Amino acid sequence: MNSLYAIGWLIMLMVSITCVFQYVGANSMCNFFPEGRRWWLLPAQIASMAFFAFVSVMNPWSMPF
Repeated sequence: MNSLYAIGWLIMLMVSITCVFQYVGANSMCNFFPEGRRWWLLPAQIASMAFFAFVSVMNPWSMPF
């Protein structure tokens, strides 16, 4: 079960990194073209960084089980 948790954590880490690159990286593109600025971009950036922080903190090596 521990190895399954580690594999799941690695997949979630990849998903969170992809979300950060997608939404935080879109900020520079939207700043270049201001008409592409959407209302949901800032909450998506904050949520993706919070998800990355959550996945980073909940790694398999710091869990008690």
